[in-house]
Amino acid sequence: MAGVARGPRHIRAASVPLFERLLDPAMLETPGGYDRRRLARALEVSLATLLSVRAPVGARLKPAAERTVLDYGVLETESLSPADPNDLRIISEDVTEAIRAFEPRLEQPVVRANKDPDRGNRVGVTISGRMRMGNRLEPFEFVTPIGQGSDTSRHG
Repeated sequence: MAGVARGPRHIRAASVPLFERLLDPAMLETPGGYDRRRLARALEVSLATLLSVRAPVGARLKPAAERTVLDYGVLETESLSPADPNDLRIISEDVTEAIRAFEPRLEQPVVRANKDPDRGNRVGVTISGRMRMGNRLEPFEFVTPIGQGSDTSRHG
């Protein structure tokens, strides 16, 4: 079809996704979408969900642009060591690609994986980037462990 744009759409505003509107009826009455605090919280929830789901083994081999909902999630980290810099690099790369594929509201994601000092042999990640607020980009940072029963916290 002539004149039909293909590829991802650029989001100019922080509009509220349909499912979040259904979960939070107050959002139906909020003109203009999310403010900075609500968008940051929505991103935290979305990222925590993404990090709590394990992707199929083959998903890591696909670039972000080729992933589908069947590839949702991140690499299983239980077999990787938080003491091994190579394993931390693998986790960082995998989480970055998952964010690029499934969380378009966060631009320029940077992921740093490290040994979680409070949780022994678990891996934690710091995710930073820019969240789009209208025509501007706002800084964003999120720190969380990866694994079952992960609790999450936001800094920044």
